Amino acid sequence: MLIVDDNPDVLAIVTELVSASGYQALTASGGREAIEKAKAEMPELMLLDINMPDIDGWSVLRSLKEECLERMIFFGETSLRRATVEFLAHYHGERNHQGLDNRLIAGDEDVGRISGAVQCRKRLGGMLRYSHRAAA
Repeated sequence: MLIVDDNPDVLAIVTELVSASGYQALTASGGREAIEKAKAEMPELMLLDINMPDIDGWSVLRSLKEECLERMIFFGETSLRRATVEFLAHYHGERNHQGLDNRLIAGDEDVGRISGAVQCRKRLGGMLRYSHRAAA
């Protein structure tokens, strides 16, 4: 966990609380230092102050989102929920019906006449559900 704040007292208190909870705490006292440490250490969680003298927290967040393409960065629960809804809409609305080269699969007269049981399968703890039929 990376804790970023320009107030040394806040850094000390939050670091002590985080460490007492069993987490390894990294600290940064400004925006530039936060960006450098985030790139080097790749923390899973970041507690970020918004008002800092060198670079504000919004600019740090924007910079990390632009440069860290191998990770998904969410700012708050609303951002996470919106991304989940968009992913599920894409997954269920487009992905399952596409073939090679993103061309839609066209049905023919045999569609619906294939025998075999259709099973409902789940992924991500039930968030993703899809139908599956064993190949003939």
